[in-house]
Amino acid sequence: MTKIYYELFFAQDEAAQEYLDMLHRDGEKKVLKHIIDMGVEDADSFKVSETKPWGENDRVYKQGKYYLTYNINYGYIGVCALEKNM
Repeated sequence: MTKIYYELFFAQDEAAQEYLDMLHRDGEKKVLKHIIDMGVEDADSFKVSETKPWGENDRVYKQGKYYLTYNINYGYIGVCALEKNM
């Protein structure tokens, strides 16, 4: 079985600050829902990987097929979705 990760959202530095503040204030579950609810304009622009798109120092919150990944120290946050293919 092949695992494929689709990077749906990524923000870093100033672009990430709003989401990192929301994370601190509202928690991982609400931030993940907010980002997913924003939607994605161009599905063809998703970055696709067969390896986990987060590092060993990143925080990871999983809900269903979605992963919220972030690193407060480096100022970034992202959301990816996992699809399993046979």
